[in-house]
Amino acid sequence: MSPSDEGKARLAFIGAGGFATGSLYPNIHLVPQIDLVAVCDIVREKAERNARNFGARHVYTDLEEMLDKEELDGVFVIGPAPQQYELAPHVLRRGIPVYVEKPSANTAAEARELAEIAEANNTWGQCGFMKRFAYVYTIAKDIIARPEFGELNMVSCHFGQGPYPQIWGMDSARRSMLVGQLVHIFDLVRFFGGDVATVQAIYKEVTDTQFAYLVNVRYKSGAIGQLNLNGLETKTGFRDIIERLELVGLGSRCAGKQRTTGPRSCPARAGTCTLMSQPGRASAGRRPTSATWARWRTSRCAASGSATAGRTSGTATRPCASPRRSMRAPKAGGWWSCERRAKGRRLRSTRKAKGNQRRTEGPPRGRSRQDARCRGRPA
Repeated sequence: MSPSDEGKARLAFIGAGGFATGSLYPNIHLVPQIDLVAVCDIVREKAERNARNFGARHVYTDLEEMLDKEELDGVFVIGPAPQQYELAPHVLRRGIPVYVEKPSANTAAEARELAEIAEANNTWGQCGFMKRFAYVYTIAKDIIARPEFGELNMVSCHFGQGPYPQIWGMDSARRSMLVGQLVHIFDLVRFFGGDVATVQAIYKEVTDTQFAYLVNVRYKSGAIGQLNLNGLETKTGFRDIIERLELVGLGSRCAGKQRTTGPRSCPARAGTCTLMSQPGRASAGRRPTSATWARWRTSRCAASGSATAGRTSGTATRPCASPRRSMRAPKAGGWWSCERRAKGRRLRSTRKAKGNQRRTEGPPRGRSRQDARCRGRPA
C-alpha cells in the first residue's frame, strides 16, 4: 500500500451493515494513519449514516463509480462471504489491495480464485483473522520463543460452543460451522505450529445443529497436535464459547484459555496464559525479571486476565496490585493465584461482620486461614 502525499492511507469501505458498523468503523479513529475517504452501500441511508458518524467525505451507492472517482490505497469489502467473493474482484482488478472478513468466500476454490486475481494484478488481500492478535496468545507466542521452553512439539486446541446455524446458503450447519467459525481455530493453530502436512479427522452428529470433530494434525515442522472442536458444550447459542490452547515443548507446557459468554464479549481482551515446566528445567522456574513482570503486568491489566509462570512445585504470580507481596512464591503444595487470595479476603470480611466472637475463633485479626495459605505460609 502506497500512502498518500499527506502520509495517510486513503481507504474506502464497501458495506455499511451491522457487523462493519459495530466492529470495524468504530476502530478507524484509533489508527491515525487512516484517511477514510468514502463509504459505499446499496442502501444510501446506511452509507450516509456511517460517513457522518465516522468521518468519511464521500458517499456512493455504486462501487464502480467510487473506484473511478477516488484515488484509493485500499478498500474494505465487508459482508457475507458470497458478497465478498462477488465484489472484491472489482477492486483487485484495479490493482488496489483489499481487506475482507473471514471467510473470504464460501469454498476453498473461490478463496483461491481471489488470491489468483490479486497476484495477477500485482496486489494483495488480507483476511480478518483476529485470534492471533489476542493478548493471551501474543503472550503465549512470546513464551514459546524463549530458549527455556525448547522446541515446540505439540499444538492442541479445545473449542466448545452451542448450536451453530446454517448460514450463507451453505448446504448444512456442520459445513457452516467449519467455514464460518472454526476457520479461526485453524488459523490459530497454524499461527503457532506452522503449515500442516497431514490431517486425520472423525465426525459425530448429535442434532442438525450440534456436532463434534476430532482432528489429528501433523505440522510440516514435525510437531503434532489434536483439535477437539464441537457444538455440544453449551446451550445458549453459538456465542457462548469455551476455548483452550496447549503448546508443549520438552519438559515445558504453555496453556492459554479464553471464555466468551455473549455477543458483547471481546475474546481478544480476556484470557489466561500459564507456563509450567518440570523442576529439572531450572531456568523456567526462576523468578522472572522485573522487565518480564512489567510486560506481563501490562498484558494482564489490559486483558483482565492473568499470567503465571513457575514449576510444578509452586507458582510465582504477578497480578496488577501489590507487586511485592504477589511475587513471593509459596512453599511446595499446589497452585497459588489471585483468585484464592480474593477468596481469603471475602472470608475475612464475613468473619468481621459476625462480630468479635467469630474473629477470636478464627486466625489473627486481618488474616484468614485461606489468605495465609495463599501467601505460602503455614495456616
